[in-house]
Amino acid sequence: MNCYRMVWNVLTADFEVDEMGTFDNSLKKMFRFERLKEEIQSWENLLGKLDTKLEHFDENLATHRETGIVYDLRVVRKRIEEINVELKDVEDYIDG
Repeated sequence: MNCYRMVWNVLTADFEVDEMGTFDNSLKKMFRFERLKEEIQSWENLLGKLDTKLEHFDENLATHRETGIVYDLRVVRKRIEEINVELKDVEDYIDG
């Protein structure tokens, strides 16, 4: 088996490659890391546009200030938590 060692500096993290395929996995993790950060930012932007101080509304519901769409905050918070868990897993992989 051909083994090689390469260091790939991305996002201030060093990706060390010991065998074929490890570099490919590291590159996939790097792109996933970026995508997850973008997704978190998108959800946080949405939360910033929601109004929870409406009369006759359940405390878990919020309306979008611009569109009037009603969101269940439990679902939004759960999705953000799921993304944070996956983001932590990717960061742990990157950190080695």
